[in-house]
Amino acid sequence: TSLENAADVRDLISALGYQQMTLYGVSYGSRLALTVMRLYPSVVHAAVLDSVYPPDHNRNDLPSDAQRVFQVLFQGCAKDARCNAKYPNLESVFSTLVDTLNAHPIRFDTVDPTTNHHYTVSFAGNDLVGWLFSTLYVTSFIPVLPQTIYQIRTHNYSQLSYLYGYVTFDDTFSDGMFYSTTCSEDWPFLTKQDITRSLQGITPQIAAVFGLDEQQEDDICQFWNVQAVPTTQKLPVISNLPTLVLSGEYDPITPPS
Repeated sequence: TSLENAADVRDLISALGYQQMTLYGVSYGSRLALTVMRLYPSVVHAAVLDSVYPPDHNRNDLPSDAQRVFQVLFQGCAKDARCNAKYPNLESVFSTLVDTLNAHPIRFDTVDPTTNHHYTVSFAGNDLVGWLFSTLYVTSFIPVLPQTIYQIRTHNYSQLSYLYGYVTFDDTFSDGMFYSTTCSEDWPFLTKQDITRSLQGITPQIAAVFGLDEQQEDDICQFWNVQAVPTTQKLPVISNLPTLVLSGEYDPITPPS
């Protein structure tokens, strides 16, 4: 859990012979840094919180976070004269494409760039929603996403195949670590009603994917068997330590808010 990880950070600073360090935390790392700042402020010189995931933020914000970032993408294209001219009505094109692919999934080949192994992918509309969300993590890919959506509509999967391989095959993510933290720090403080409420006002294409994601996470946490953190871990962190906070407009999972 983040409490154990924070204790490890404190011990590492001491073991390396330092009195204090500057912490740099990205995404979940920002939650960890905040936990260190709360529990062990004496070992922190300063902190950089990049893509902030505060302890009081919960996983049932997934649908609204997804809807927000998709709107940023669609509206960003609509406001850009060149993008809007080449890819007009991007939001409606995307929504129609999701429904079409759910009715008629496609198949394409892709490559894991780290192993060079080739795979054939079955790809439905819900997969498109999840894939677009994940691809927004990669800043350099964002400018080509309107083109990719339009290409898929015309049965051209070359760009999708290339981007899919880079986004999907990620060996830096630990499922065990993820569930040990979210099942102790998020889901014990949520109910089934919170999942239902999180889908209110969300477009059907997005709600179908992220509502299912929430339900699956909650189900897994029922047997992951980790103890809930104390409720104090869910409080916002108040600190006078020098801190630089960074947020990205197109960040899908840790929005500026």
